[in-house]
Amino acid sequence: MRELGQPSSPILVSFKYKDLASDISDRRVNVFKIGMHPNGYLYYEGHCSAANAFRTFKSDRIVQTVTLIDTDK
Repeated sequence: MRELGQPSSPILVSFKYKDLASDISDRRVNVFKIGMHPNGYLYYEGHCSAANAFRTFKSDRIVQTVTLIDTDK
């Protein structure tokens, strides 16, 4: 995967995600890296609060607009 960007600090986002079994779940992810796979899809890497683990999310499985969560409040 070719790395496209790495924020200076993680960016907290939320979105709905469809897994391989087509189950849809709400995700809140601290994104550490965004990359482009040779297959042409963007991938987001970060810590998922739902899984309480580091995960990689394929952009074509995100079924809702990615929302930036303001953590400065």
